Amino acid sequence: MAFVLLAAPVVLETTRAGASVENGRKPVQRPSGGLAGRWYGPDSDWLRDSRAMLLTGIAVTLAVTVTLAVSQPAMPPASPDAVPEAGDAARISCPIESGPLTLAVSGRQGSPGFVMDSDVEQFVRKVIDRPEQTGPVSLVTIDGRPGLAKRVTAKQLTANGAAHDESVQLLLGTLKSDAAAVRAVFPEADLLGALDTAARSNKPQNSGTIIAFDSGLSTTGGVKFDSTTTIDADAKDLLQHLDAAGYLPDLSGITVVFVGLGETSPPQDPLRPAQRKHLSNLWEAVARHAGAQCVATVDEPAQVGVPLGVPPVRSVHIPPPPQAAASGADDSFVLSTNGELQFLPESAKFENPTAAAQALESIAKAISGPGVRQATITGTTADIGSKNLQRSLSAARARAVADLLVQAGVPADRMTTRGVGSDFPEYVPDHSPGGTPLPGPAQQNRTVRIDLVRS
Repeated sequence: MAFVLLAAPVVLETTRAGASVENGRKPVQRPSGGLAGRWYGPDSDWLRDSRAMLLTGIAVTLAVTVTLAVSQPAMPPASPDAVPEAGDAARISCPIESGPLTLAVSGRQGSPGFVMDSDVEQFVRKVIDRPEQTGPVSLVTIDGRPGLAKRVTAKQLTANGAAHDESVQLLLGTLKSDAAAVRAVFPEADLLGALDTAARSNKPQNSGTIIAFDSGLSTTGGVKFDSTTTIDADAKDLLQHLDAAGYLPDLSGITVVFVGLGETSPPQDPLRPAQRKHLSNLWEAVARHAGAQCVATVDEPAQVGVPLGVPPVRSVHIPPPPQAAASGADDSFVLSTNGELQFLPESAKFENPTAAAQALESIAKAISGPGVRQATITGTTADIGSKNLQRSLSAARARAVADLLVQAGVPADRMTTRGVGSDFPEYVPDHSPGGTPLPGPAQQNRTVRIDLVRS
């Protein structure tokens, strides 16, 4: 009868005190207050926690994993050719990958506090529990100058049994606790910069997983939602802009999961469902264009609680819903093709046909009202592509709006449609001096205009 003692506790490492990596530049010192004082230093809470974890791991391992070899056969080693395990959580379709794991957490104004729900927790657990997982496990702060806040390396988890489960739970618990304590240090928010910092923390493996907990409403860096890049921007325009400016991070071989995109906290105004969906589509497109091997989005409702004592973040303008109110004496109004009326890039198909139909109900009532004899529906576009293509696309979008209005009860013979492309009086310049489309102005030029003729 042989007994086997397995004593391989979690081994922890941390980054240098206060060091962070800043977008390709040399490391800089982040302020020593707040979490930095808790995580680093010879007498820090983090190191005391680490010592406690180490002792707990040894104690649990010795107490629990003394096992009869004849009754506890050794687990076979993982095959190097094994196919990555699929995530059990229905909301995360990406496979479970070995390699580094980085959580990018905001802890900032305008974005809800950190919450890891059961699906995301299960996904994270499986990532750190893979047989070949050696870390590192890192935390990146999403603020105006994203930085590497902490790194934990699980060099060897206990081999099997209850002690193994205990060591995984200890690592997961510490990661969740410290992520929840993250607070922004610098003003504004740069999610794209945080993805870059997280990706570089995964080097040189060119693999692993990044999970970003943020609203996605960036206010600085490559994706800065303002008059140049609005939240209703066309994905293709945004990617061209990022390519031309050299802002895209290298996400090659990395799995990227976004949690809580479009969820806000005061003073940031909330987004409507169609806007949250479009914002998610934008960030997914950015991650894929940057080389991510798999991208997923978890729709996580905002939690109660707003981080206090954090630097200011500019509120992003949220376009209002389509309105049926006429403007001027000519009974004309303009529908911006955003939010509920967002079209797919270079297409006359709505991103969300159901939301578009609902948004046009009030418009249909206005056109069907008494005294309206005719409605002319005119589509406009950005100055992208040939003039013929612009006119064709804008005409097709005007017809798409008219089709939904017919479904809402407007007589088809009461409407005429046309497309004028970018040739209309209210056109705004939508290209940079270098000729690259500006996402914000380009989207501003994409409209459907309705002019009513009364009897």
